[in-house]
Amino acid sequence: MLDKPYRTSEIFVSPGERVDLLLDLRTFDTGEVITLKSLSFDPMHREEGGHGGHEGHGSSPVQAPKIGSGKEFHILKLVLKDRIPYDRTVPQSLSRIEAINTSGVSIRPITLAASGMQWLINGMSYQMDQYPITVKKNTTEIWEFRNQPNSMPHPMHLHGFMFQVIERDGSLSKLKNWPSIN
Repeated sequence: MLDKPYRTSEIFVSPGERVDLLLDLRTFDTGEVITLKSLSFDPMHREEGGHGGHEGHGSSPVQAPKIGSGKEFHILKLVLKDRIPYDRTVPQSLSRIEAINTSGVSIRPITLAASGMQWLINGMSYQMDQYPITVKKNTTEIWEFRNQPNSMPHPMHLHGFMFQVIERDGSLSKLKNWPSIN
């Protein structure tokens, strides 16, 4: 959760991410139409050669209309039917985010890339019985993710660890992870 509410008209959400929204309709009139839509964007796939999209995979009995990658489309349409009195205010504080102390901690570089039909992390593809990254219990590290040019910007998260994004520069992100409780 963020520290406080942020007013915005656009949010970039990557696959697997979520956003909690508070929609204040007090300034709209009865009968007005409000839409939520995915705006057009450059997906930066760099997936020529077939190692990208998932079109045609799966066996869903419901055939959803195909939407071009990065194309604008409508998600939700609201028509304001009735006005209900509401006088509450939006809280100005949602949570307290304290920076993790990173003085003297090591930086772990992590490179994301693609090769043919496989995604690679530090040059390795996923193998169920291998553990290419291990973290010592009760330590704090800075993980520096870099997307290689033949890849694409990739949302990341860590299983079993709490973390903070401390810096983002294009497709470079640095994460601080809290000491492990495992």
